[in-house]
Formats: sequence, C-alpha cells, structure tokens
Amino acid sequence: MKKLFFVTFFLALVTTLSAQRTMVVNSEKIFNSLPEYTKGIAEIESASQTYRTKIEEMYKGVAQMHSLYQTTSSKMDESSRMEYEKQIQQKESLIQQYQESVFGKDGVIAVKRKELIEPIQKKVFSAISTLAKSQGYDIVLDCSSNPIVLYCKEECDKSDEIINILKK
Repeated sequence: MKKLFFVTFFLALVTTLSAQRTMVVNSEKIFNSLPEYTKGIAEIESASQTYRTKIEEMYKGVAQMHSLYQTTSSKMDESSRMEYEKQIQQKESLIQQYQESVFGKDGVIAVKRKELIEPIQKKVFSAISTLAKSQGYDIVLDCSSNPIVLYCKEECDKSDEIINILKK
C-alpha cells in the first residue's frame, strides 16, 4: 500500500513538475556559506552546552540527596522521611521547570534562536523568492532536506546564485 502511494505521489509530482519550471537550491549549503549563520549556530550551541552542564550538576545534587536518603531513611522517623522525600521531589520539580525555561518552546534557547537565526532565514528565503520570481520559476525545491529529489542537474541548482545575491 505504501509503495503504491509513493509511486502515485511520485508520478503526480513528475507530471506536475514537467509542466512547470523548477528551481533547486541546497539551503544547507546556502546557510553554511553565511558567516553570521554559522556564528549564530555556534553561539546557540555554546549556550546550550553551558545550560546542559548546569542542569546535569543540578541532577547530580538530586542524586546525592537520593543516595543519602537511601542510606539514612531506615534511621529516620516517618515524618522526617516524608519531609526529605518532599524536598527531593521539590528539587526535581524545580530542575524540570528550569530545564523547560531554558530548552522549552518559549525558553531561553528558543528566544536566542529566534533572535539570531530567524532574520537570516528570512533574508535567505527572500533571496530565493526574488531569484525564482525574476527568472520565472514556478516551484523551488530544497535538495538538502527533501528525500524525493533523487537527481538534479547542476544547471538547476541555483544555490550559488543565491549565495552571490546574499553576499552583495
């Protein structure tokens, strides 16, 4: 069933593409040619690593609390055990909240990515759109992330032209 769907989809794509002018770009190549992009990615990765290290240290502290609890819980009365368990759970909860505030959907890293990378993406997509419109292309395919592009003639790949536009 999947093969039939894939073949049908591919034939429909080929039929559609044969009636339209198609431009191919390699967005990975384009982005990697921009120093501000590679610098932004490096900055985000560095910040991510710093936060990951801090979170790992926090979890080590919780692991030490667990270990201490395991060795001393038999000597504690019921209320002391419950209080210590509560402290461990609170600490774990705080770490999870912190982790979400850093790596979550609206976290520090997402904000930094939006701040550093989104303007570059808009610039690249604008350049691609401008070139496609000016040269009369109907469809733009990205061969860096589209596994359906099995072959592309070098003349169809306009990545270098996009890079030249962006460097002006």
